Amino acid sequence: MYKEREKEENSADIHITFSTMSMHDTHATLLEHLPIEIFLEIFALFSLEEIVISFFGLNSYIDSIIRCIKCASHTISSHDIKAVYLLNLFPTQIGRLFLTRSVTINFTSLSNLRSLTIEYGTLAQLNGIRPQHFSVLEILHICASKSKLYLLRFSTYFLRLSSS
Repeated sequence: MYKEREKEENSADIHITFSTMSMHDTHATLLEHLPIEIFLEIFALFSLEEIVISFFGLNSYIDSIIRCIKCASHTISSHDIKAVYLLNLFPTQIGRLFLTRSVTINFTSLSNLRSLTIEYGTLAQLNGIRPQHFSVLEILHICASKSKLYLLRFSTYFLRLSSS
C-alpha cells in the first residue's frame, strides 16, 4: 500500500504529496514498455541469428523492431542451411556479412550491407559482387589467392570503399 502525507510549504496553499512504496508493493514492467532505442542498443550486441532465436516471435512489437534493424552481423560458414535461410528471411537487416567457404549467395537483396567479408569464396560469389547491389558498401574483405586482382577491379566501381 502507498503511504501518503501532505506537507505545507511557506504557509501558502501549496500542498506537496509524497508517496512511498512499502516493500511488498511491486510494479511489473513489461518488455514492451522499453523504448525502441533500448532494444536497438541491446540488439547491437548480438548477431542476427542470436536476435532471431532469442527475440523474434515474442510479440508483434518486438518483431517490428527487429524488422527495423539495419546493421546486424551475420555469418554463413560452409553449408549452414539455417544461416542461409536467415539471410533470405532478413536480408535488409544485415549490415555486416561474413562468408566462409559458403554456398553461393544471392546478393541482390542485401541493400543495407556496409561490410562484406568473403573467405575462400567461389568465382560465382566474387562475380556476384556488383555496385548496383551494394550502394552503401564501405568495407570489402576478400581472402583468396586472387583477392588483389578482384580488389583492384572493385575499387573502381565502389566509391564508398575505403582503401586500407
